[in-house]
This record gives sequence, structure tokens and C-alpha cells, in this order.
Amino acid sequence: MDDLAGRVSGNSGCNSFGGPATFREQSAEVGPLVSTKMACDKSVMDQEMLFLDVLGAAAGWEIEGATLRLTAADGRALEFRAG
Repeated sequence: MDDLAGRVSGNSGCNSFGGPATFREQSAEVGPLVSTKMACDKSVMDQEMLFLDVLGAAAGWEIEGATLRLTAADGRALEFRAG
């Protein structure tokens, strides 16, 4: 498989984010990420910070069915499901 290099972008709950991303055979490199700096409720901001931290630390990926799982080197993971 060739490297897939591009960008990730989206909304992390309160703010928009974006940055470079490269995906290889089973490895991933995301970031550095940038985001807008709007203020929201503390609980949303805490969740958003965790999401961006794990996304920016992505080191591996796998697809199972309709689920994409990004995993950081420390074992934290994000799952995205097609819907």
C-alpha cells in the first residue's frame, strides 16, 4: 500500500480542528493539529481536549467493518463508525 497523505479536519465538540495526516500500512501520523479557540462548557472542553490529544498521538489504525479505530502508542484509542 502506498502512503496516504492528506489532512484531517472536523469539529471536536466546540471548536473546529485540522492538520496533516499520513497513513501507512498499519501506522498513522497525525498533526500537528490546530483548532479554533471558542469557549464552551467545561465538560465539553475537557472532552474536546482529550479527543484532540488522542487524535494527535495516533500511531496506528485498523478498519473492522464500518469502524475505523485510531490507536495512540500508549493504548488510548478513538473509534469512528460510518453511519
